[in-house]
Amino acid sequence: IYLYTNEMIKINLADKLYNIAKDNYKKYYKEWKKNNTNQLYLEYLMYNMVVISYLNKNMKKGIDFYYAYSVITKEEAFDSLFDIANAFDDNDLFLYVYEDAISRRIKPSEEQKKEYDDIKIKK
Repeated sequence: IYLYTNEMIKINLADKLYNIAKDNYKKYYKEWKKNNTNQLYLEYLMYNMVVISYLNKNMKKGIDFYYAYSVITKEEAFDSLFDIANAFDDNDLFLYVYEDAISRRIKPSEEQKKEYDDIKIKK
């Protein structure tokens, strides 16, 4: 998804890619709410949407959607976003994810707090 999204950004279609994924997600989300099916697919698609929004410089949109339609708890969603931010090794993304979680009243683990403090000190 990383390579594909970068190519879509080059031809100004990343927003369209995100919207297609979002529409597809909402379709399967409705089914999940009714029948509790396709959870793994939804989680995978959501991770892809976060990556698309990050690469397309629209992280707020991706994170807001993630929390609004997640099939996992807010705490699990934060842990996933935390892992994605670490995978990209982007301190600004990490700080955004962490501070956004705090504003949503999600309590980070001690390890996450320590990592946040270390990054904040370096800035």
